[in-house]
Amino acid sequence: MTNVAHSTSFRTLAGLGCIALLSAPACRTTHYAEKTDETVDVPDAWDGVDLEGPELAGWCSNFDAPTLDQLVDRVFTDNLTMRNSWARLRQAKAAARQAAGARWPRANAEASVSRTPFPSLPEGVEVNELQYSLSAAASYEVDLWGRLANRHQAAKLDAAAARADAEAMAITLSSRVAELWVNLVYQRSLEDLLRDQLETSRRFLKLTQLQFQKGGTNALDITQQQQQVESLEGRLETIEAQQKILQNQLAVLVGEPPQTDVTGTRAELPNLPPRPDPGVPGDLLEHRPDVEAAFLRLKAADKRTAAAAKAILPSISLSVSPFFQASSLASLFENLLLQGTAALSQTLFQGGAQLAEIEASEARAQAQLYNWGQTLLDAMEEVQSALVRETQQAKFIDSLRDQLKTAEKSLRLARERYRNGAATYFRVLTALQSVQSAQQNLLDARRQQLGNRLTLCRALGGGGNWTEELEPPSDDSSDS
Repeated sequence: MTNVAHSTSFRTLAGLGCIALLSAPACRTTHYAEKTDETVDVPDAWDGVDLEGPELAGWCSNFDAPTLDQLVDRVFTDNLTMRNSWARLRQAKAAARQAAGARWPRANAEASVSRTPFPSLPEGVEVNELQYSLSAAASYEVDLWGRLANRHQAAKLDAAAARADAEAMAITLSSRVAELWVNLVYQRSLEDLLRDQLETSRRFLKLTQLQFQKGGTNALDITQQQQQVESLEGRLETIEAQQKILQNQLAVLVGEPPQTDVTGTRAELPNLPPRPDPGVPGDLLEHRPDVEAAFLRLKAADKRTAAAAKAILPSISLSVSPFFQASSLASLFENLLLQGTAALSQTLFQGGAQLAEIEASEARAQAQLYNWGQTLLDAMEEVQSALVRETQQAKFIDSLRDQLKTAEKSLRLARERYRNGAATYFRVLTALQSVQSAQQNLLDARRQQLGNRLTLCRALGGGGNWTEELEPPSDDSSDS
């Protein structure tokens, strides 16, 4: 009951202070965190997409690829950008503790020994009077209006936002590692495919040369087939260089020098798992750490605006100073002098500086509101676009498979007609190129399909709030 009475008294005094001092800005600052519903209209569902599917778990670890899972785990602990995020979290937490310290009394102590000479005594006689003193001072600002409390709360919200930033970085890095790994596996699979195609093209070249020796074809057919072989050989050279680049990028992401091979054995492109249930757009408010961080900074800006407004009100400070002084240590504590003061201060005129600070704080809070709104809109656009791309890519892959079947059938017919003398070799070469092109297009489309899934996982923020379980490396005390 006593706490309630004191709180009521403070609120009454605050209201009277506002009226008496005509400091209306201190009593009517805008809370922009309460205007989020007015800023962004969050739809109830995603548009035009079949939403059935399993629940998304973790960062997107349902590809049945142990090597990929190991790389993602390493990036959470070994990536230097991730460690940078944990360090910034430590900094934000320390700033919050510093703001909390301003709400506590401040005390200091001082001890001294002085000697006073007596120059008027006879020559050869010298007396020194020793004086011992011990003093202490304690001061405390009564946070009558909650200005210090608002600053402390703002700092705590900044620290929570820094934690959300670290979680958002984890999502970004895990997605980046997965994209690089998929691209590397794609390049290796493309290399295997091109080597198979090169072997097939060389076999066709030998058959063409045999036909030429028998008079069944001409030198132009041989030249055209030779050109196809050389084209495949040239592509293989570029693929080898691209693989090295991707390996270097993966190594750096997990905190290793670029020459380090962190990918292990070769792997094939994984089959696409069922599409997860994306839920509803409102889930992004909970699952996207970047959206959460923007909202926390918006609330922090509101708290700082309140603190700036209350700085215009009077401040009350209390101080007490006990003081001991004596000519000997034995009698130092016999005489205690105690001085206490209570001071009330109020700024009467600063040329409008305080009102300008309130206005600037409100503008910063409003900017944070718009930043939060844009972050949420971007998040919704990322999910909606990823859902559309995944749906269309599945249809495109089905079309490519049909095209490959048709191209393979055309190649068989062209070879039969060529052997029967009913068609030129150019038809065979064209059909062969169509088959090889369709095979390459299908492989590339599968890579894009996996990339789209990773984009969807990143846009959804993963599943089950998995980032909240992340902890700093063992040598980092961010969450201690």
